[in-house]
Amino acid sequence: MKSERRHKLQENVLAHELVQIKEFFNKYGNWIAILLAGALLVWLIVWYRGGREDRTLSAENAQFESAKAQVLIPDKRKAALDSIESLAINARDELLGARAAAFLGNYFCKGHATALREGDPAAAELLVKARTNYQRVIRDYPQQKSQIAHARIGLGVLAENTGDLEGAKKEYELARSAAEPGSPAALEASHRLTVLGTATQPLRFVTTLPSTQPASTQPATRPATRPVAKN
Repeated sequence: MKSERRHKLQENVLAHELVQIKEFFNKYGNWIAILLAGALLVWLIVWYRGGREDRTLSAENAQFESAKAQVLIPDKRKAALDSIESLAINARDELLGARAAAFLGNYFCKGHATALREGDPAAAELLVKARTNYQRVIRDYPQQKSQIAHARIGLGVLAENTGDLEGAKKEYELARSAAEPGSPAALEASHRLTVLGTATQPLRFVTTLPSTQPASTQPATRPATRPVAKN
């Protein structure tokens, strides 16, 4: 009897709860459906935008790699450089933008050095283009420390090539400060500073003679002496 009564009570409680749930959904069901639909819509938008962003970044990276290869082809060089410049200005990824600008800086820096050796009047224009792109890295991508360090080294090389040794030293010091300790950029900047210091160190002349003559300066042979006659 007790078990049957307990069973009926449980059935009554369950029926009451089902009635309450039904009334709740009758009252708020439309709002719940709207909220769920809204959440689903937001998720779809986020998913679509994330996928589109990934596709954009992949396309830009592919564009950069393709343009770098085409720079080596004379007929395609100008279009390739224009493509890389577009990425340097408009890339969605900051690291890619900094890499593109640094690539252009290096390209024009090498061209400037070659033009100087050959006496080509285009050297002045190449110098401006190299500086512009190195400075773009520093100005537009302040978070990309590694690329900034390489850009500073490039500016130092340009300064060296134009005879501004103090300016080169300053750029190499800034490059070493921007780079991670022990990184290739930091090591290169330190090496260039060492070489620059050696090249610009003034000659030192000895102004006083030693108080005693070094043994190595003694004559290798003594003059012959006349033998003493013996009685």
